[in-house]
Parts: sequence; C-alpha cells; structure tokens
Amino acid sequence: LWLDYLDALKAVDTSVAQNIACPIRKAIHIK
Repeated sequence: LWLDYLDALKAVDTSVAQNIACPIRKAIHIK
C-alpha cells in the first residue's frame, strides 16, 4: 500500500515536472 502511494506520487511528480518543463523548453527553443 505504501509502495503504491509512492508510485502514484512519483507519477504525479513526473507529469507536473513535464508540464512545467515543456513551456520552458519551448521558450528556450524560440530564443
């Protein structure tokens, strides 16, 4: 149960990180 919670947390972390990184990457590519 604890591992499932950690896995879910990791999945949320990566999706949030990607959502933040995508606009940053696009901004860098535009410049």
